[in-house]
Order: sequence, then C-alpha cells, then structure tokens
Amino acid sequence: QVEDIVLYDLATAQATLVSRQAGTPVAAGLARAPVFRPDGAQVLFRTLNRGDAWQEISPVLTTEDKEKCGRSNIGNVPYCTITTIAESPMLAGVICVGSDDGRVHVTRDHGATWTEATAAIGTAGGAADRYVSRVFASPHDAGTAFVAKNGFRNDDFKPYLFRTTDFGKSWTNPLEATVKFP
Repeated sequence: QVEDIVLYDLATAQATLVSRQAGTPVAAGLARAPVFRPDGAQVLFRTLNRGDAWQEISPVLTTEDKEKCGRSNIGNVPYCTITTIAESPMLAGVICVGSDDGRVHVTRDHGATWTEATAAIGTAGGAADRYVSRVFASPHDAGTAFVAKNGFRNDDFKPYLFRTTDFGKSWTNPLEATVKFP
C-alpha cells in the first residue's frame, strides 16, 4: 500500500508529488480521471484538481472496531481500512468500496449518500468479517459489480465471489453452482 501519488508528465519528464492537504488524515481518494488510494483510511477522499485539494466524500466505511483499528497481525497492514475501490466506467459517481474488515459500501451519487451492502452479500454466503480483496465495476452495465473476499486471516481458504446487478441491493454467488469446496 502506498502513501503518495506521483503525477508524471511524459512530455517534460517532470514528476510531481501529489499529497493530501496538510492536516487531513491518510486519504483514500479518487480524481476525475480516477486515482484510487486505499492506503490506510477509513473514509474516502477525492480530488478534482490533480491532488491540490482533497474532499472527504464518505462517512467511516469500516467497522471502526476500537480493539482492532490500527492493529496488525500481518506485516504492516492495519485493520479497519479501505482496501479496494472501483468507480463504474459506465456511470460517473457509482463507486463501490471494500475494507479489510469485511464491509462493502456503494454510492450512486459521487459519495453524497452511501448504502452498506455487507448484509446483502451475507445472504449470498459471504461471511461479514472476511477481507474484501477486490471490488470490480462492470465495464458493460452501471449496476453490475463484483466483490471478492478472502479468509486468509481466518484460515479460511474457501473462494468468495459475489455479483450484484442492482447497484448492491442484492447479491448472488456465481461460483455456488460450479465450485465445490470441502
């Protein structure tokens, strides 16, 4: 996980460090040409001016479990952090976010309002506390996204993959009928 973003101008070979505003916490952010920063934050930030200013666009999107926040049992990766972000290439403002403590949230209005999808994924067989390793927005349909979870922190090696076609309201497990895991 990275702390900084560098803008690189291919024409001039000039590299410019893009940092968050002084006083803001480590930021997970996105820009108009999406730049994602899942680097230890519990909230999502975005920049619309190439990193000169950052705007917080979400509430806390993790469990914010005080006993686990900031603690790590694997290297230097803390708990209760955003791990993956995807914006729909079909419809600007549709963003899906996942965290290492199992939470999944969706916004359809550039972050003005958020809906938690963790329980809906649970009805499709997704353990609520499993690490969200990837969210992927479909390049074909604005309401379709995929979420992959893994249980490596829990000695659980079952594959977890879920799909929504209605902006996160309901989820299915496309592996359920084809993959048998003991």
